[in-house]
Amino acid sequence: MRIASIDSVREGDLLGKAIFSDDGKVLLSSGVKLTGALISRLKSLGIQALYIEDHISEGIVIDDVISVKTRIEAKKIVKNIFEKKAMDLDTQYGKVSSIVNDIVDDVLNNRNSLINLIDIKTKDDYTFSHSVNVAVIATMMGVHLGYPIDKLRKLCLGGLLHDIGKVYVPKEIINKPGKLTPAEFEEIKKHPQYGYAMVKDCIEYCPITKAIILTHHEKSNGSGYPMGLTYDKIHECSRIVSIADIYDAMTSDRVYRRRINPSEVVEYIVAMTYEWFDLRTVESFRRCIAPYPLGTYVRLSTGDIAIVSGINNIMPTRPQVRIVEPCRGQMYRNVTIDLMRELSINIVDTEA
Repeated sequence: MRIASIDSVREGDLLGKAIFSDDGKVLLSSGVKLTGALISRLKSLGIQALYIEDHISEGIVIDDVISVKTRIEAKKIVKNIFEKKAMDLDTQYGKVSSIVNDIVDDVLNNRNSLINLIDIKTKDDYTFSHSVNVAVIATMMGVHLGYPIDKLRKLCLGGLLHDIGKVYVPKEIINKPGKLTPAEFEEIKKHPQYGYAMVKDCIEYCPITKAIILTHHEKSNGSGYPMGLTYDKIHECSRIVSIADIYDAMTSDRVYRRRINPSEVVEYIVAMTYEWFDLRTVESFRRCIAPYPLGTYVRLSTGDIAIVSGINNIMPTRPQVRIVEPCRGQMYRNVTIDLMRELSINIVDTEA
């Protein structure tokens, strides 16, 4: 299985992973043979990439760190909260708490895995998928930081609800395809306060979860919002969710830009250590993210084009790769190279 740009997909290609609507219904099942009409329909849904099953990627299995059932149910719960503007957050707590337990359990069962699945989102379910992804990434980071299960659940809940305040931001601003005006950006920046106002009097939600909702856009150097807090005033769980939020947002296709390669986003986050983030949380982030996810194309220093076929958990920046477009002769086609062993060969770029 491999990830492919929607523009490179051809009629007759086999869909490698099912595509779901924002309410969890299957839009297209895995194994479906794509037609021109289906490809056009997927483009209209804002889908920019697909997982494809073919001979090039034969044997590459790409698993999620949470089950399909858990992911679908989590998205449905987040959608329900957003659509109802969480008027009954206290009564929703049972459902939310239950799905948080499922996410945490799934992550703990896969604690030795790296997050390498690129989530395929439609333009309509970005907010819901993003909320679930942030919860998952934050929980993985908490596991690497040694958090006990009770704290993992509080962290996960904060990640799941971190953007809840956006229900009070006009949709035309949230979904604007172009650059926001200064006034529109100021409105977006109010969503942490809107979200906090929604939960501050809900006794079921703990202080950690409330702090995450209010302060997940704060930065270590005081340049964040809404309060301009510095490192020592920001709860570590908020700092975790901040990184998870930025990573998933930057690696997602949006109405106004294409996704950025995970390796570039990891590099960006590492570069902002001390200025925006602290070293402890950045290191936990690096330990749970595969910068070169399975099924992605890379260009090697040899000039060969390869596909990532295996992840080295000890050093994820040096995965196993399968050469698919050799420049050194056909004898290299389908040869697998372990970059942990072949230290003279490097990844120099990620191919679209």
